[in-house]
Amino acid sequence: MYWLNGEKRHPIHAILEGSPGILLVLLLGASSEIVLGWLTILSLHLMFQHGNMDYKAGILKKFFSVAELHRWHHRKKYRETQVNYGAVFSFWDRMFGSLQKEEGFVTGAAVGLEREKSFPKDYLGQLTEPFR
Repeated sequence: MYWLNGEKRHPIHAILEGSPGILLVLLLGASSEIVLGWLTILSLHLMFQHGNMDYKAGILKKFFSVAELHRWHHRKKYRETQVNYGAVFSFWDRMFGSLQKEEGFVTGAAVGLEREKSFPKDYLGQLTEPFR
């Protein structure tokens, strides 16, 4: 996995996913500095979560969706990826029965897209791919 994968998403997806939460906390009175601080922490978390680092998170994985857990979500075969959805917290996966806890993924399994060879390499092609 690649450390920028946490921020690699379609611009429309980023707007639809991020805007409601940001607008809500701003409407509730949070300062823009607080929102910026949270987004900074979230970005750092996503970098560690998607970084290709072999580390054990210990007790942190009981609460947070660390790389050790989340990388299962990026398996190459689509049907194997339907686990560990949590972006920040792992309790969501525990609650909804989608938590995959098996050890040993780091050294052996392929990640990526099954049809990676046919996936567009240019930015415009990648932007239009979801609409094909």
